[in-house]
Amino acid sequence: MFHEDYNNSDRILVDEHEIGNGAYRSIKSLLQILIPIWKNSNSLVLQIGDIIKLKLGGDGRKEKYDTLEKVAHIFNDQLSELQENGIYDNDNIHWKIEFFFSADWKFMYIIMGLNALNLKYFCLYCDCELNNRWNMNLQWIINKNTKDQKKPVLFPVIKQENYIPDELHLLLRISDVLMECFFNDLFKKKEFEQQIKNQIEQVMKDIKIHFEFFKSKSNDIQKLWHDFYELYTILRKPFITNSEINNLKIKAKEWINLFCRPNQGQMNSPLQVHGLYKKEDVTPYMHVFSQHIPEFLEKLNEKNLSIRYFSTFSLEKKNHNQVRLFFSGTTMGGGSKEKSVVYDIMEFENRQLYYLLNDTPQKFQMQNINLNNKENKK
Repeated sequence: MFHEDYNNSDRILVDEHEIGNGAYRSIKSLLQILIPIWKNSNSLVLQIGDIIKLKLGGDGRKEKYDTLEKVAHIFNDQLSELQENGIYDNDNIHWKIEFFFSADWKFMYIIMGLNALNLKYFCLYCDCELNNRWNMNLQWIINKNTKDQKKPVLFPVIKQENYIPDELHLLLRISDVLMECFFNDLFKKKEFEQQIKNQIEQVMKDIKIHFEFFKSKSNDIQKLWHDFYELYTILRKPFITNSEINNLKIKAKEWINLFCRPNQGQMNSPLQVHGLYKKEDVTPYMHVFSQHIPEFLEKLNEKNLSIRYFSTFSLEKKNHNQVRLFFSGTTMGGGSKEKSVVYDIMEFENRQLYYLLNDTPQKFQMQNINLNNKENKK
């Protein structure tokens, strides 16, 4: 039966009028295949009484709302039915299903029907204004962006609290800002010390005024990096306690305050505390990190989940493998002559599922056989 399923082209559906160079499969048919695998796995992926938690995702490099709206239209009826009624497997066991969504910021923005992320109301989860993203005295809970939403949410069956920030891009985008600020400081410092610093100090010395530049910023920058690493390590734990979440909530806001701390005290005095970076350097990802991640951790804890499960690393890895296997010189832009490259990808994945279900080895050990050896001829 499974052999027929995996080779039946009706299981892979193509509607070029709707989605162009694409193909798709029924979520229900995939679940009928995957549930037995999860039930019989040695690691007990799925046990009777569990709720199946499915994470949807995507990559927002070139996608537009109009294109994704056509894709969403294909799946929304199935998603609603599965969310409301669940699914029965081949053993007539009923499974409840809950859907989640996680992707990079741009893709989430499109899916949630919002405008460009650099507008006044930028956040996926609240009505914080762009010029207040640094203000840690304000409290923002997870809710809809009611100020900027212009189009319908593409997957209305998914609860707002189940649109989870992508853990991978949270790390990458905040690290990007830290690296950019660090190198900007480095270049400015080098130019300043080589061209200006000595001249100013010499002029002050000539007019008999004691003057020197105090270097106290480097320790704070080191602390900024160290504290972010500690916070990120905590939120990636497979299980996090309520006290750890409360501590992270406090420490994350302290970290933002340190990041955009202004100069304090009298300029060029031994007591001056140097500022670090500008308030405008605080990014939307930093806002989410400090204002929303602790609440997400609390909600995920209640469902025995961790934010580490909501990383697009696996999706990025899959994209990499698909590009390597299907978008080489012989398949660039298309796949086979009769079928789109997406169809070829899905046929390949069908074979992988068939091998998994039938315990078929996917690697073979090379062995040299000597034809003159009589033992080989027996």
